[in-house]
Amino acid sequence: MVDSRGERSSKSTVGTALSDKSRRSPSPEEVRTELPRRVRAVLYERSRIVKREEIEASASKR
Repeated sequence: MVDSRGERSSKSTVGTALSDKSRRSPSPEEVRTELPRRVRAVLYERSRIVKREEIEASASKR
């Protein structure tokens, strides 16, 4: 998105987001529980999609 000020607006929003993240650094426990949960969700979704594609492929072969 480019507003009347041009590209400076997008840079400033990125800067504030980064500073905001660094200001409230999550605790190690938070990181340990949050990241694997996200990874697990992604892997679970991917495995479901792959399984569905395999089922569809075997069904279309018949």
